[in-house]
Amino acid sequence: MDKNIHWYELCFFGDEDTESEKYDSNKACSYVIKTEIPPVIDDMIALKILFGEPREQWERELIENCTCVMEISEDDAQSFDVEGLTKRVESEYGVYYTRQ
Repeated sequence: MDKNIHWYELCFFGDEDTESEKYDSNKACSYVIKTEIPPVIDDMIALKILFGEPREQWERELIENCTCVMEISEDDAQSFDVEGLTKRVESEYGVYYTRQ
């Protein structure tokens, strides 16, 4: 486990809490990002890392309905599709990883 790596789960449409009034069972979903940005990451930075500049309507809809950004363990991150997040990117937001 690399202590410089931080994993963040981004939840949309109440995916983090099925009892929440924001929960929408038809749209709820979560994604994970891999960064070197220590806690606590700004929600807007996390969204920029995940989406960049949103091009599609579904991306804009998710951004508008982000309900949670939280740090998770590396073990928890493995339940997401994190294979191949190996390309290190240095940006104005900080260091993060994408697929090759």
